[in-house]
Amino acid sequence: MMRALSIAFMALVVVLSGSVAQAQNVQGLWRATSLRGQPVSAEENARLHFRVARVDAMVGCHAFYGVTQLWQGRIWFAPVTENYSSCSDRDRELFNALKGIVRDANDWRVTGTTLELLRDETVVFTGISQPYP
Repeated sequence: MMRALSIAFMALVVVLSGSVAQAQNVQGLWRATSLRGQPVSAEENARLHFRVARVDAMVGCHAFYGVTQLWQGRIWFAPVTENYSSCSDRDRELFNALKGIVRDANDWRVTGTTLELLRDETVVFTGISQPYP
């Protein structure tokens, strides 16, 4: 019995270690280059910041903060709080698109310095890695 528990625990550690490595792959600051296939300019500065179990989204003077879980190649988001100020119509449009993407995304992939968030097989966010200011 004890041996079976030890083997199960070691298997869990291996799975969790893989998830941690995957999570580290997505951690960092990502500037959006496209949202749902529509280009986003660098000047618009729409971005996602992934940290351990947390995601922040910023566009202009709008921001939201939430929790995220990456597990076995899948991603889940739960927005927690939102800071919504008076900004331009374009900032509001991008902010609402980013909120929808975070709500809908269920997968991700990182290739070099590019992050893609996907809904099933459809890319809904593309971003490039940015140094954190």
